[in-house]
Amino acid sequence: MRKKILALIIANVAAIGLFTACGSSASADNGGMYKSAAMDGGASVAMESEAAYAPNYYDGLAMEESVEADASGTGAAEAPSVEEAGAQSSRKLITRMNIEAETEELEPFVARIEGKAVSLGGYIESSSIYTSTSYYGSERTGREADITARIPAQRLNEFVSELEGGSNIISRSRNVEDVTLSYVDTQAHKDALEAEKQSLLKLMEEARSVEDIMAIETRLTDVRYELESIERQLRSYDNQIDYSTVYINLREVKVYTPQETATVADRISKGFRESLNNVAVGCVDFMVFFITHLPQFVVFIVVVIIIILIVRAIISLFRKSAAKRREKKLQKGKIGNAGKAEPVKAASDVEEAGQGGDTMTENNTSDERNNS
Repeated sequence: MRKKILALIIANVAAIGLFTACGSSASADNGGMYKSAAMDGGASVAMESEAAYAPNYYDGLAMEESVEADASGTGAAEAPSVEEAGAQSSRKLITRMNIEAETEELEPFVARIEGKAVSLGGYIESSSIYTSTSYYGSERTGREADITARIPAQRLNEFVSELEGGSNIISRSRNVEDVTLSYVDTQAHKDALEAEKQSLLKLMEEARSVEDIMAIETRLTDVRYELESIERQLRSYDNQIDYSTVYINLREVKVYTPQETATVADRISKGFRESLNNVAVGCVDFMVFFITHLPQFVVFIVVVIIIILIVRAIISLFRKSAAKRREKKLQKGKIGNAGKAEPVKAASDVEEAGQGGDTMTENNTSDERNNS
């Protein structure tokens, strides 16, 4: 039974904290909340808490009514402007800007931007300079810088003016986020937790048993953890509200991009200059390419010459071997022809001799006939 009563007491303390955070709610709702707490078994604690809180609450209402009564009197005409000014000053605004700009000298202008941010009371969150791909015929050198600057919100316009004065702004966008409601809710939650913390500390002083102390300590640890988390969130809000964030993309170029509509003469002049610039860039690129690759060209030419000499030597060897083969064939042909000619001649001589013998025989026969 003792544990249940202690748990109800801690629950009522938490309810008081939430009630403090929602002080703008109606008194009837608050009374209903305390009645429900009493029905749960903690009637005495709830009524004591209501009694302790009610005077301050109604005093606050009376003070607000008196202020409204004063405003409805002689100063009624000025009241709206004062309220609007107060509302405007109490609004929590987070401002972020994205700027793309061009400059003819990158590093000096980056140093100028960083110095201006520091002089205005801000700081550079991040900064980097790098070389990107430069396309043929482009006016860009390929060098860029990305800068994230945190500038006091009241002096943001001065910083932007400095950028405009030393560069060519290509694009600019501003995003303002109103976090007033979220900030107020978070602050109210923090106040409620602070009130609950103080109540738990008082209960801790009055606790007598170890079980009571442990239960209160457990809840107190949870409250402290929530308070730390909320305080971190509020600090983050304060930093973003007090210091506007500016994201800058800065490009180094040879010629600024025109912002206004150009006439025909301007377009012709710009096109002619771009053509000359393209020719100059092409010549420079070719010279750089040729000079940087000259050792490779020399090695390539030497290899090609060696290959040509080897091919010519091989062709010459083939020609000489072919000529030798032809000479051998001719020699073999002559020798063969000479061997075949003598037998033919011998056969013709035999034939002629045979024919001569026959002639002589015929002559002798004819002579014998005549003699007879």
